Amino acid sequence: MMRNEPNSGEIIELSTVGDKLDLASNSTISIPVIIDLQERKMIWCDLALRSHPFYENNIEGNQTGIIAMGRAMTSLVKPILYDLFLLHTLARGEIVENPKEADCIFAFNGNVTPYNIEVIISDYLA
Repeated sequence: MMRNEPNSGEIIELSTVGDKLDLASNSTISIPVIIDLQERKMIWCDLALRSHPFYENNIEGNQTGIIAMGRAMTSLVKPILYDLFLLHTLARGEIVENPKEADCIFAFNGNVTPYNIEVIISDYLA
């Protein structure tokens, strides 16, 4: 939540939440995102484990597994949406100059936006 000063003791007010992540999982351990403070970026992981690798629910007790998962997620090469949609277009269609001629528009104001996660996963990553 946004605060004027760190540790200000201000009362929790949900309307002041700037960014949030809804965490819903049937797992006991969830790693939704890695925050890289040095590079100032967030790496989406969406990892969920159903059991405790070493029966301790803390980072120290699971350090080996956490380090391995962290390395795997930070070194994973994933296409950006532009590359994914370009590959899809080149394989199944053609790029047109006039949006009125397009059957599908990949854009914030198009019929496939970056927020259509279910559609992107099922239709373009499958």
